[in-house]
Amino acid sequence: MSAHAQQLSRLQSVDLNAAYLIQDPDQKIISATLVILSGEMDNPYAQGLAHYLEHLAWLNTLDKVSPDYDRESNAWANKFVTGYWLAGPIEKLPVNLMQLFKVFDPLHGDPAFMADERKIILREYDFRMGENIWKDVDTDIRTALFGDHPLARSVIGTPQDIAEFPLSDARALHRQTHRPLNAVLLIYGDISPDQAQSILDTVKIPQNTTAKPAPRQFSFGSDLRDVKHVDLPLSPTQTLIYHKLVALPDTVPFDALRARLKLLYRVLDSTYESGLGGPLRFDDFIARHFEISLGSLVPKHLFMTFKANPDEGISLQTLLDSFETNMAQIAKNGISAETFATVKSLYIANLREQQRPARGVKALAMESIASREIPQTREQRLQSLRNVSLADLDALLKHLTGNGRTVIRLIN
Repeated sequence: MSAHAQQLSRLQSVDLNAAYLIQDPDQKIISATLVILSGEMDNPYAQGLAHYLEHLAWLNTLDKVSPDYDRESNAWANKFVTGYWLAGPIEKLPVNLMQLFKVFDPLHGDPAFMADERKIILREYDFRMGENIWKDVDTDIRTALFGDHPLARSVIGTPQDIAEFPLSDARALHRQTHRPLNAVLLIYGDISPDQAQSILDTVKIPQNTTAKPAPRQFSFGSDLRDVKHVDLPLSPTQTLIYHKLVALPDTVPFDALRARLKLLYRVLDSTYESGLGGPLRFDDFIARHFEISLGSLVPKHLFMTFKANPDEGISLQTLLDSFETNMAQIAKNGISAETFATVKSLYIANLREQQRPARGVKALAMESIASREIPQTREQRLQSLRNVSLADLDALLKHLTGNGRTVIRLIN
């Protein structure tokens, strides 16, 4: 495979916040993704309005470009960003970019039609949440963990809010967020930088002169430990749900912190020494199954989620005590040097041996853009991993087992 498939290139655009190309000679369908660097977290109106706006902005483009059935499309919103995606043959890229950039146009549709879109979202709510036995638990955990911070908000909203979303609020949020300088474009596929740049230069980008809103200031609140037993009759099994949010004393660059967290996850999720697989599952048979995830939130916060089902004859309290005891013990002893070296070398080797490295670069780029950060090339990603030391992981683990906001639900 040629080296260019492993690299990410920056395209020139004075109108957008940034534009990137990832080349993949095996990907003949060219995708273009436009990411608005605002999501539900930036929505000052009713919960879920950012998701409603995503629907309206996408519908706003449909009558401006002729129907074309050899293209694929999608749109989404989450707490951090809003995305619009189109894919098709290379000759369709100019019209695909034209359609994507129409999301910057003022919302112009028939008010009755736009109001009716609320019914579509209500049906989406029913599909996603109607029979979701965990929705009240999830809401409870978010509220307890994040308090008044916007991360506690629901991306889809509540049926009551959805039914009454004001178009005036949607238009106001669109003006504030759907600005070219608040958007990043990512093109992916078998296309050269010169081709992509030439096409981008020919497509007019609508302008939105609305001033950028001042950043909203929030805090997560003081440390807490919130433990509750929850009866959930429809749950097929007992479940421990453990969330923790921890502030770092100093800011760590995004890419360096992400590399450390990816390696720390692979240590903890393993059956190696310093992993949780042995003491929780295969040695003492405490957990029948567990999942752990680690991540970062700006500015300088870590979060950890642990979800597990107790093994036969094990209580939820015993499972909780064992998890916290083992985490504290690993942090006290420090991660095994042999485990660290093994996990690091295997992870880097797997990345280097990927059959489609451009796909990995794309996934990482989308992760960076969704975190409002600059994407890395494949070599930069590998170098970030090489730079991680055992001391880096030990420091993160000590923070994760120290003070923070801990929310625990013992589901019966």
